[in-house]
Amino acid sequence: MKVLIVYDSYYGNTQKVAKSIEEKLNDVDVQLIKVDLITQDKVDVSDLVIFGSPTRAFNMTKKVKKALKSLDYKTKKFWVFDTRMDVTEVGSKVLVKLAARFGYAAEKMQSILVKRGAIKAMDYTYYFVKESEGPLYESVMKQVEEDVKALNETIV
Repeated sequence: MKVLIVYDSYYGNTQKVAKSIEEKLNDVDVQLIKVDLITQDKVDVSDLVIFGSPTRAFNMTKKVKKALKSLDYKTKKFWVFDTRMDVTEVGSKVLVKLAARFGYAAEKMQSILVKRGAIKAMDYTYYFVKESEGPLYESVMKQVEEDVKALNETIV
């Protein structure tokens, strides 16, 4: 199985998660790339495409959105994740309401891919960063390990 992991990162948190996913995938041919390097050819030769984006202004990055909307993922298996701030930790009722109303990157990425005919290998996942720029919470790498273990079971 060929797996393509595509990510965008502002402060390095999403990149760390993407690299950890790459390291933990079992018995697959993995290619890890920044979103700037994605092409239709790379998608076409992949059996599974994993997208990672930081949540910025309640959305995925513009580069990730462009990659999701401009290439063909029909019949491709996919999984998406984002890195995000835990708004409940901030203590701002306004921020909690905004997040509830506008959502996060992962849900939107998954929605775009499903609408474009891609097949969900596993439901979207998110990983918390401290404040708005990180670093990742200490528990994140354990969560990544558990998520990739579940993913490995679905793609075998």
